[in-house]
Amino acid sequence: MALKFAFVMDPLENVLPDKDTTFVFMLESLSRGHEVYFLGLKDLYALGHQCFAWARRCEVARTTPHFRYLDDGATYTLEHFDAIFMRKDPPADAAYIYATMLLSLADSHRTFVLNSPVGLREANEKLYALN
Repeated sequence: MALKFAFVMDPLENVLPDKDTTFVFMLESLSRGHEVYFLGLKDLYALGHQCFAWARRCEVARTTPHFRYLDDGATYTLEHFDAIFMRKDPPADAAYIYATMLLSLADSHRTFVLNSPVGLREANEKLYALN
């Protein structure tokens, strides 16, 4: 059964295929027959009481170019995806914090969000060592 995986991340144009772990997650997802979607922080939003993502289905490969979009993008509820991978590199600016807040509203019975949005806010990788 093909699953739908969304990746909240830096632009695909900036990915270093030989160094980026999110790229490997995407490659492995595709090799297992799953659908892969790309979105950035600003592609998440709320309308009324529901959260949405504007996402583009894509493919990645260890070739040049290393990615291609399969569509022009569409708006989906967060629950459209089986899993959403929050893989955006810090800085933890306002857009990052808002994205984690929106991802926290996904119905956990329908969509698995990782990394935990609450954990990302509470245990910032740069500041957590100060505890």
